[in-house]
Amino acid sequence: MKRDMDLVRDILLAIEAKPSPKPINMTELEVPDHPDSSSRRKHIVMLAGAGFLDCEPTRSKTNPDRIHHVLVFDLSWKGHDYLDSIRDPKVWKKIKEKSAQIGNTSFEFTLEIAKALAKQQLKSVGLDV
Repeated sequence: MKRDMDLVRDILLAIEAKPSPKPINMTELEVPDHPDSSSRRKHIVMLAGAGFLDCEPTRSKTNPDRIHHVLVFDLSWKGHDYLDSIRDPKVWKKIKEKSAQIGNTSFEFTLEIAKALAKQQLKSVGLDV
């Protein structure tokens, strides 16, 4: 399965919007515009493995590196930072355009593009960074 960065963004937004601090089973998380539950689950597992979620992962008994289920409490600090950098739909559109031009959609690269765009915005309001 190919990683879907739009789905990643939408999952992070859905977790942040959770109405209660109570944990949610990854199978119960509703993500608008993404009805494929197997794809959502796979991406939540990847986000947990990458440290973007404050969660309780259930690991395989035969391979402890493999997460097969996630109970999600919230976004981690890293998850919040990443979401804050890609939250704005206009910025997200620009990030996707730049990523497509370069052919790289990794978390780190996406974050670097977001930082560069933020620096451009700071310069446009008179703050030189």
